[in-house]
Amino acid sequence: MGLEIFLILLFILAYPVFEFIFLLDIINARYIKTWDKVIIPPKKEHQLFSDLRFRFLNHFPKIRIFQDRLPEFLFIHRYFMNRGYICMLKHPDYNPEIPHNGIIIAHGEYSQKLGYGDGVDLIIQKFHEKNIAYKIYDCQSIRNFKDIVRNPMVKKIWIFGHGERGGIRIGFECLEYQVEFHNEPESIKKDYIHQFHCNGGIKPSLADLLSDGRGYVSNTYRTQLQNREHVRQILELNSETIFTKIGDV
Repeated sequence: MGLEIFLILLFILAYPVFEFIFLLDIINARYIKTWDKVIIPPKKEHQLFSDLRFRFLNHFPKIRIFQDRLPEFLFIHRYFMNRGYICMLKHPDYNPEIPHNGIIIAHGEYSQKLGYGDGVDLIIQKFHEKNIAYKIYDCQSIRNFKDIVRNPMVKKIWIFGHGERGGIRIGFECLEYQVEFHNEPESIKKDYIHQFHCNGGIKPSLADLLSDGRGYVSNTYRTQLQNREHVRQILELNSETIFTKIGDV
């Protein structure tokens, strides 16, 4: 039996279980592991697990693609992905000529809607309501990601996609934040950075490097529905509460 057939059969058999778990995920993120309760100090064993996970996915590229595309075949995830994607097409930006929020949706060429279900529509709706400048950056390469981060007009960053605390993965490309952004000028420093990709490990986050730790960087592995719920909670707070230094909550 080929790997593709095995994964398809596994998915079909486990589908009802997946959907039930995802509903529990929303409840867990809303009432138990709220956004302020998942920001914890990183531990060394988290880095070991991250390294092993990265090596495994790097060795089995088909499993990596399956991981990236899995949400497209799950009802709840697909619903929110389409909702976020359509909202982006209708309202891709608002006053992007001035210093603005850069909402980075990082995905490979084979996973066009990855990240759009993580609360992008909630951000767009809130920013329009409050007349907050923003732009959605549909990011399909590491080079594109670097250009967005180094854009001096992007003063606040929200990142959705795959990664770990110390870096991001887009398709089959990986970028370690500390290696790329260890000595940047003040002109590209950010007011805050929210990393809504997975944040395992102990390496410096982008927020550590470019926003003096201000923003949201959990030390947990993220799910789409957990991200969506935590985005909702963050947007409900006032700016003084949201954008404190990580660890001060």
